[in-house]
Amino acid sequence: ATDWGIMYAPPAPDKTGVEGATDLIIASKTATGEEESVASLSIMLLLCVLGATILLGSWLKSRGVTWLHQAGAALLLGIAGGVALLAQASRGTLGLEDWLVRYGDYLVFDTEFFFLFLLPPIIFESGYALNGEAFFRNLGKIAYFAFPGTLLGAASFGLGMFALGAVGVSHSFKFSNAMMFGSIIGATDPVSVLAIFTDLGVEENLFAVVFGESVLNDAVAVVLYRAFSGMGETFSASALARVGGTFASVFVGSTAIGVGTGLASALFFKRFNLSGGGDGHKNSGRSGARDEKGERDEKASSSVGMGDPEEAVRGAVLEASVVALFPWIAYMAAEAFELVGIVSILFCGIVMGHYTRRNLSAGGRALTMGAFGLMAQLSETFVLIYIG
Repeated sequence: ATDWGIMYAPPAPDKTGVEGATDLIIASKTATGEEESVASLSIMLLLCVLGATILLGSWLKSRGVTWLHQAGAALLLGIAGGVALLAQASRGTLGLEDWLVRYGDYLVFDTEFFFLFLLPPIIFESGYALNGEAFFRNLGKIAYFAFPGTLLGAASFGLGMFALGAVGVSHSFKFSNAMMFGSIIGATDPVSVLAIFTDLGVEENLFAVVFGESVLNDAVAVVLYRAFSGMGETFSASALARVGGTFASVFVGSTAIGVGTGLASALFFKRFNLSGGGDGHKNSGRSGARDEKGERDEKASSSVGMGDPEEAVRGAVLEASVVALFPWIAYMAAEAFELVGIVSILFCGIVMGHYTRRNLSAGGRALTMGAFGLMAQLSETFVLIYIG
């Protein structure tokens, strides 16, 4: 007969096995501790460069320096930091290759980290802080430059590269690769121009057209890039038609998700008053709003202190916390349906800035503008340092 008690009894402890397992656990914890130390050191270096960039940008602005913008300073500091780290690594005991293996994962530009955590706050804030009235008033001009203009620029660069490669003047590119490159280069980002416009106080409509086009052309470029990336190896009229169909369907679908999420947020805050007060829901909703030049209505800051200050702050924090969820929902929903999250979060920001912000309390408006502006500035500076 089978002795089931003996059959299922736990094995006798093996001293050698336990000691081996203990040594393995200790070695694993030691390796984990070393990895955390490497990650902490790398992140600390990036944060130090980030702080230095912000201080340098503030100093340049206070001194009236016009030949170097904060964006350029961030890029230069990133380059300088990279050169210094490589020089130190080449002289160190690890050697350059071993040093790159150990630290490279934390200091080399990571596209997944960029698209998931750094780019969305920048794109959303650009839409949320947009002057909705000026944007919609000039929507025809903005769309003309953003859509046909970006497509023309992408086609010029892409077809030019493809033609030069075909005649042997430069390296030969596949048509899809050339057009993917053209999609990236064809979109302009007039950061310095907008900074100069802000300092000069140019006419509102001119600023709205340039700023609005710079916001939309990023979305157009991303969708166009993805459309050409799925084109395949061969060039044909049918393949080009598929690219056009993909571009239209992806852009429309992504826009619909962003607009729908933004309208849902506006309806939510219209129905539910999370601030516990009525100041933000009784007025027209423009106090505390900021136009595209960065001007903020001072009524917002003065209204925060009305009533119980602590209750007003708690209400504003609760509103801002819920507001922050909607753009990420739009972004993740678009990515889940294999659309473009950047387009969704952009139009979600435009709709929320024009409608949802009107339904917030004065404190909620001021807090969301400040918080999203802070995240966007840090992310943009971090991206430029990362690239450098």
